[in-house]
Amino acid sequence: MTQLALKYLNFAHSNEKIHAKYKVELKESQILRMVAKAYLENVPIRVQDLIDLRIIASPATIHASMKRLISKGMIGVKECKKDGRVKYLYPTTKALKLYGEIAQLM
Repeated sequence: MTQLALKYLNFAHSNEKIHAKYKVELKESQILRMVAKAYLENVPIRVQDLIDLRIIASPATIHASMKRLISKGMIGVKECKKDGRVKYLYPTTKALKLYGEIAQLM
């Protein structure tokens, strides 16, 4: 096995440990990653944007995962000022701390 492959495997293992520390499951981590990436790129992401992503899971599973992330304090929700039916997601300080720990692995 090459050194690069070993380095990646060690990174992946440490990444999993950090997610476990914050009690973030696999589907939740996929959603959280998308929310954090959109936030850091300064691109608003709506709840509906995630629910439409059927490549991750069914809309019901995505919605349930979002609710768990909200209850864990990993993502927050803001209502659109122009249309109260539209809700935007953002990573909380806790989520950004998780990604800060992962960034230190690099």
